[in-house]
Amino acid sequence: MGAWRCDTHGRDRRARRRVTGALMAVAALFCLGAILAACGDDEASGDADVTGYWSLTTDEETTIRIDGASGAYVIAGLSPSEQPLLPADDGGYMIPGWRWQGHPAIFGAALSEDGEHLTCKVSVQNDAGTSAPVLTMEFVRASGDPDTLDTRIDDQQALYAGAKTEEGIHALQVAVQSWMVDHDGEAPAADEVRPGGAIEKYVESWPENPYTGGAMQAGKGPGEYTYERTNDERGYRFTGHLEDGDFTVP
Repeated sequence: MGAWRCDTHGRDRRARRRVTGALMAVAALFCLGAILAACGDDEASGDADVTGYWSLTTDEETTIRIDGASGAYVIAGLSPSEQPLLPADDGGYMIPGWRWQGHPAIFGAALSEDGEHLTCKVSVQNDAGTSAPVLTMEFVRASGDPDTLDTRIDDQQALYAGAKTEEGIHALQVAVQSWMVDHDGEAPAADEVRPGGAIEKYVESWPENPYTGGAMQAGKGPGEYTYERTNDERGYRFTGHLEDGDFTVP
């Protein structure tokens, strides 16, 4: 696999890896408002006040803002685009397309009696249709100036989008290399490097553009890529496009 060269105007790739690692926590919190308003148990009723700023206890830099009331909550800090929530069969909620090790993830949560802690439990549906718990996370109300917290959330959203764009193009890079193994080292033409193209069979799941929520496509916009063949069609290059810069692979 070729080396990565990244030019993103000072963007810290280690920070992007941290945000990607915290993505499970962020995605879980995205649906807390709807779950807390809908589940109706003793710990989390429809009257629970979950609005405000929340931070992951194990990483206070992972901060989310919840606005709204009466089940119509808006969550900032997950990604540049809003995502709907769908009820799951066992009473939790699912974020369409969000998966844990290939299986749909389901979330449930409880607010502490003092209103200062959120406990989020994540489970997955296996191939047999049954759910199994995989992770429990704790959140606390974040302290600090709202402007500072909002800036942190904005930075987190940008880091998330950059990390997911890199992850998606990496998946396409692996697919191109697999194609080349099967075609005597010749790189695929640009028309084959797209949804529905010849390399799609080498991709387990076609990557998503985190800025739009749609399939990642060739183009010059954020979350898109430019692909070209090099070295007399024996090599290739991807250029990934972010909001504030580009990176190339390999």
